[in-house]
Amino acid sequence: MAPENPFPPGRVSSATTTMIVLPGASGKAPRASFFEAASDGRCPVLTMTYPGWRRYAEAGFAPPALIDDLAAKVTEFVPSGRLVIAGVSIGGHFGYALALRLEAMARELAGVCAIDTFMIDSASPSVGWQRRAWEQARKMFSERRFRDLLRLIHSKFWRAAMRAGGARLPGLLERYTVLGASVAGEGSMFEEELSMRSLIRLVAPWVASLDVDPIPLTVPFALIRGASTALDDVAWRRRCPHAVVHEVAGDHFTMWDAENIDALRRTFSDVINPWVPRS
Repeated sequence: MAPENPFPPGRVSSATTTMIVLPGASGKAPRASFFEAASDGRCPVLTMTYPGWRRYAEAGFAPPALIDDLAAKVTEFVPSGRLVIAGVSIGGHFGYALALRLEAMARELAGVCAIDTFMIDSASPSVGWQRRAWEQARKMFSERRFRDLLRLIHSKFWRAAMRAGGARLPGLLERYTVLGASVAGEGSMFEEELSMRSLIRLVAPWVASLDVDPIPLTVPFALIRGASTALDDVAWRRRCPHAVVHEVAGDHFTMWDAENIDALRRTFSDVINPWVPRS
């Protein structure tokens, strides 16, 4: 598992503070420029990637192994110095678990921020997903974003097909890896959806287990979310007793849209400013 934008070959971060970005289940994070701009370029940004469906299909692979992989990569590329962790969507859950792991390794954490990370307990579609998908499509059509609309339609098609596999999906992948690889090779959209659905199905029970008897995170923690996930604040404060919540415009699908992203960037900048010292 290699970071999306690693430091130059043979180089590691020698900065006082480095930001580690954990993307959502698709493996795609906002461009590093978003995080660099929010920090005014005061710290390098290392965006991690996830191993993909082939690794998830391996017998015995479990979410703790993913956290092990992430911790190993952080250690490889950032062997010393303070760390800021920013997790987007499901990456916020990974960020919480990674922070606990790095604390146990005696790494210094300046703070952890989860951006639009809502609680999940299953891989089933959330209530109201059809309405949200329709609103997305209608907005793209009205803005004449036809390429994005076509991608959305393709994404929903593959997602529905994989959901139809239900609980059989992990076993099918494990048994038919060669077939899966040949199908996935037909296009990145299928492979992206395959990896995303496999990851969500794998980690959903694990994410729920984190809240059975949560380990309190002692470092500064901030949650940036839309109004629709306000009910999750209680769970986050059990994990992170000192959590500070910031509500922003938009929801899981529109928070990063052009009309909302500037406000989101300003909020994120306000969060990390105390964590990233000025030189």
